[in-house]
Amino acid sequence: MSIRILSLDCETTGCSANDQIMQLAYIDVPNEISTLIKDFTEIGHGRNLLHLPKYAEYFKPDVPCHPEAFKVHGITHEMVADCLHSEHAVLPSNCTHMIAHNAPFDYRMLGKPDVKVICTVSLAKKIEKIRGEKFPCENYQLFTMFSAFYPELRDNFIRSRHDALTDCYMSTLLLVALLKHFPFIKTIDGVYEYFFAEDVKKKKEKEVRAAAKLAKA
Repeated sequence: MSIRILSLDCETTGCSANDQIMQLAYIDVPNEISTLIKDFTEIGHGRNLLHLPKYAEYFKPDVPCHPEAFKVHGITHEMVADCLHSEHAVLPSNCTHMIAHNAPFDYRMLGKPDVKVICTVSLAKKIEKIRGEKFPCENYQLFTMFSAFYPELRDNFIRSRHDALTDCYMSTLLLVALLKHFPFIKTIDGVYEYFFAEDVKKKKEKEVRAAAKLAKA
């Protein structure tokens, strides 16, 4: 089976189960980490990332956008009035892995697709635990972490509003920085297997036990 890895981000009407996607963006990421690091860091400090296959679209929700969400992304209902409905905000059928900052949120908003999920927030915390020390970041927000690892690029990414495609670029560059601590891991799929597969297995086993218990009740 071929592997297609997407680094993605969603902008939404809010954070609840009833909220919907207003913008979806993703970039195709190579599975080989050596290629990833070369493309994103050796040439122009990440400028090659702009040449990767990318996707960015706005969508029209049928629920109101919460004021706090609007403060984050600045997307109005008027801006998306002529766009496809939010139900069309889905991943390509051949996507096998997704990478995102605070990935559980994007995963849920996308309807929990059948893909392997790599979260850069969770990855950073796992690496901190292994190394026994925290990264020099005040918090785990994407821009804060990105600025700590790439202070020379910080000014290029300062903006008043969130944009899904810009967040994809920052998440991917953050992943590159984190993976430098584990040179023995050669692929993105290897990152998933090393850091996340066991957690997913345990969660599924817990769900099976809970379902079996409910069936007996």
